[in-house]
Amino acid sequence: MAGAPAYRYDNFDYAEAQPRTMRRPDISVIPGRGPLPQVDPRVFVVLRVLFAVVLILSVAFIARLQLTNAAVAQSIAHEELAMDMNTARATASALEVQASNLSNPAYVRDYAANKLGMAAPYTVETIALGEDVVVVDESGALSLSGSLAAVARR
Repeated sequence: MAGAPAYRYDNFDYAEAQPRTMRRPDISVIPGRGPLPQVDPRVFVVLRVLFAVVLILSVAFIARLQLTNAAVAQSIAHEELAMDMNTARATASALEVQASNLSNPAYVRDYAANKLGMAAPYTVETIALGEDVVVVDESGALSLSGSLAAVARR
């Protein structure tokens, strides 16, 4: 019996193996309505075309929305730049007026007298300076010994 299979399924009686208390359930068959009607293949084609149109329109809408957003951002940047340019022009104009006032000797005298409390001198004297005693060497640096020698020669 070494070569015989341990189990055999071809002559097993399942009815005898079931306990006697178990019964098979009563099964009743409900008559059906027949096979479902087939859907026309043209409906699927129409659905695919409709899906493609919706997809294309949504992509176009998103692209248009992005372009509108970019245009609005550029418009805002342009307005800010225009305001900055107007501010710079106004500042330049004010600086030109101030520069012309500061180059006018009458305005400077009036401002010094009225705003700063300054007055023009009564007499003007001229001081004539002698020859400079500071001496530089050949490298361009100040030479203390040369300066002292120039002072001694005076």
